[in-house]
Parts: sequence; structure tokens; C-alpha cells
Amino acid sequence: MPDKSASPDNAGSALSARRSPLRTATHVVGDRTTAAPTGDIDFSSERAFHLALSAALEGSVSGVDLDLSAVGFCDCSSLNVVLRMRRRALADGKTLVVRATSPAVERLLALTGTRDLLTDRPRDDTDEPHTARFTAPRSDVSALPVSSPLRKDDLVEVDDVERPGEPPGGTARP
Repeated sequence: MPDKSASPDNAGSALSARRSPLRTATHVVGDRTTAAPTGDIDFSSERAFHLALSAALEGSVSGVDLDLSAVGFCDCSSLNVVLRMRRRALADGKTLVVRATSPAVERLLALTGTRDLLTDRPRDDTDEPHTARFTAPRSDVSALPVSSPLRKDDLVEVDDVERPGEPPGGTARP
């Protein structure tokens, strides 16, 4: 009989079985609570992560310091939990700050542009901005002509765009 554990119908359960179970340790330091999850945070452990952060926030005086350095895997569901808890903390006059990250968490924060929002570390000049793929290298920018006056013929009006069902050339205006 063929092994069905990797079939598309069981892909989620097979994937979850390979993940490290989530455990979250908390301890109080002064008026703040430190929460340190260990393991993987994904859709199957999102609720447990939410409950642990919620309890840490309720038990703190001024907020939660989040140590994510022992998180092996995280996806957007884990980021959503952190963002919701941060919003709740601010509504309660508290803060939620990510103090340490694993490579997986650091990548998620960088790709989503949420690092500056969730951490208190200033961005280093060597950090790649999350919009890097949309920016042109400086060498290309410096090669552009500085003064290139536009002429009226260079401008395209909306009516110049060909639309389905219209003859080529559209209804251009001079």
C-alpha cells in the first residue's frame, strides 16, 4: 500500500509533523514580562502563541519583551499574532518589543518591512531595505541625464491609449 503521508490531502499534517512543537517560556523582569518561544510558529501553533503572548501582556505592568531567537520557522500567521498583540499593548498603554530574532524571524521582518516597527534597534546602513528589489542601483541613476526637457510630443494623453474594440490610434487629441 502506498504511503499517503505526503499526499496533497495530508500535506498540512505531514508538514506540521516535521515542525518543532512550540513552547513559550515567560519571566518577569522589573515591570516587563519577557516571552521566549522555542520551536516553530505556523498556522497550527498560532493559537498557542497568541494565548502565551496574551497572558504575558496581561501579567505585565508596562509591556512584553519578545525573544524570538529560538524560533526555527515562522510564517505570516506568527507575524500577525505579534502585530495584533502590539496593537493591543498600545491600546492598554503598554509596549511589545521584539528584542532578539532568529535568522528566520529576521528574514520575515525584513521582507515585510516590519523590523523598524517591532524592534528598538535602529536599521544598520548595511541592512537591505525591504524595497531593495524596486530601487535602481546608484550607478544607473547617476547615468541618467540631469536636464532632459519634455516636449509636448513626449506626453501621452489617456485618449492615446488603444482600447479593445477601438481602431488603432484611438481618439488622439493634438
